[in-house]
Amino acid sequence: MRTLRALIDLEAPMRPAPAIEIALRVLQPIVAMHASGAIHGDLRAERIFVDRVRVRILSPERAASATHATKEDDAASVASILYELLTRAPADHEGPASQHNPIALPARLVEVVDRARRDRALDADAFAHELRVCLLDALGAAKRLRF
Repeated sequence: MRTLRALIDLEAPMRPAPAIEIALRVLQPIVAMHASGAIHGDLRAERIFVDRVRVRILSPERAASATHATKEDDAASVASILYELLTRAPADHEGPASQHNPIALPARLVEVVDRARRDRALDADAFAHELRVCLLDALGAAKRLRF
């Protein structure tokens, strides 16, 4: 296993299909965590370990900064991680994801990711559902087109 940060440093910008598969594997436990009333609060590429079949997310330290975290912060973090996978640009970089990836990305995916990076007031539960649907649609398209 290696950190997602190491994977981004070595392989990003990634083709859409593998990036989307990783984002889905990160999103699933975060949604489950939120459903149980928990919030991660410190989700970043350095805390996520990946291999071919698994994603392991380290729990956050009990830091004062994490006590004010929200589900919206976690949702924006998932979008930021996907942005980094697709672009290799830092998550706080200006510009849409499509600007930094030579492969044509689905417009809806770019819009959802970029909106989450900009808008911390979004409804996290609705966004997680929308992102999951968008990711599954984009994954299907990417696999059909062999991206």
